[in-house]
Amino acid sequence: MPFSIDTFRQYLKMANDKYAKHKDSSMSPLERHLAGLHAVGVTQLPAIQALWGSVPYAKQTKYAGASMYLKQFLPGLVDATPCKPKMEFESYKVVKGPFAGQTDYLVRAYHRHKLTWQSSNGHMGSLANVGTREQVTHRTNPAAAPFHAVLCGSIPLTFTQGATTNTGADSGINRDDHSIGNPALILRRPLTTGSVIADQVYQYTTDGTTWLPIPGATYEIEKGVRLQGGNLVFYFRKEGTNNRLANRFHFEVEYAIGPAITHTVTRIPVPPFSFLPMANLSDHTSRIVAQRQ
Repeated sequence: MPFSIDTFRQYLKMANDKYAKHKDSSMSPLERHLAGLHAVGVTQLPAIQALWGSVPYAKQTKYAGASMYLKQFLPGLVDATPCKPKMEFESYKVVKGPFAGQTDYLVRAYHRHKLTWQSSNGHMGSLANVGTREQVTHRTNPAAAPFHAVLCGSIPLTFTQGATTNTGADSGINRDDHSIGNPALILRRPLTTGSVIADQVYQYTTDGTTWLPIPGATYEIEKGVRLQGGNLVFYFRKEGTNNRLANRFHFEVEYAIGPAITHTVTRIPVPPFSFLPMANLSDHTSRIVAQRQ
């Protein structure tokens, strides 16, 4: 049997015999949308998900019978999706030690960022059957100039990181380390200005297969070389892409570029972030351009 709006309405009235008699219910937008459809199936899921996911958790519980009926026709429908993302710069660590013929060399720096989100229905437990991940896509080859072709050659043009199935979003948090090798290692010589920009999109899935962007959780990540005060410097930037928001997230730092390494280096170590002591951002960068949360 196909979906019936009349049956759906019967479930609504079974839960509340005064449903929508005197004023709109939080279920009314969904009811009106369903009434205007010729059929209910997977192609209608995104719009229905947005409407159902915005119904407060208490009302979803009250109208559980109607939702169970609807979910018979939309197995991918969940009670909530991630919303209201917030990005923050969280902490900074560096790897220092014997490397490339030097005794106390800064090998790698980590700029850890934290993304948090809320639940669209106001109940974080409703996100238990939702997965989240990040997708990063470079606009150009990340191993092209000004970067070292060999030491940056293993960086993929696009990649995903995070959940591989529809679980875990109820944690409400995701962390990215955003590590870089010492600019003196990862840049090709002679030094030239230029940069590589990547688009970072945080996504969610309700079925483990189809991934959709979390609204408001898209960022630009840029690494490159530019002139600052008459000198070439390396810079790292992560910035929200919503230009309509004056307070959009913006993190940006510059590093002095040391002399070229004479030793042959084919790989830069990447130790786990958790093993490293905390460090002060200002102790290792030449300039903090922006740190707006």
